[in-house]
Amino acid sequence: MHHRAFVVEGEPIAKGSKVSFVHKSGKRVVIDSNQGRVQGYVYAIRVSYRAKYGEEELLCPPIAAKIVFYFTVPKHLRVKLSKKKIDTWKATRPDVDKLIRCVLDSLSGLAFVDDSEIVRVEAEKHVTDGIARTEIELVSLA
Repeated sequence: MHHRAFVVEGEPIAKGSKVSFVHKSGKRVVIDSNQGRVQGYVYAIRVSYRAKYGEEELLCPPIAAKIVFYFTVPKHLRVKLSKKKIDTWKATRPDVDKLIRCVLDSLSGLAFVDDSEIVRVEAEKHVTDGIARTEIELVSLA
């Protein structure tokens, strides 16, 4: 059973919804609503994984994933909550399923062949007064 765990520093970014329309030229156009911001997060995930595991063999399926997302406290709440230690659930946007999709898509071809090999996912969203980050743990169940 192989185990890999690493941390990606920075605010987690969700993979946006796809929007499609027909251009006046008659061609169908598909746009990811959050593409610009996602690219930097995908890069950070891949760099963090490579920094710790380099070119190690891909994990063998089936694979379980545990992902914990930590978001910084919004500025308007920092003053109000500055005297308290903050580390609580984040029950607002972005959607956890879109965050998971971004992480797993980023690791496809790097940590495992394809995200279809993931058979179990456990994910949490938290707000913290510490560093915004994503903690990722992958376990080969084979």
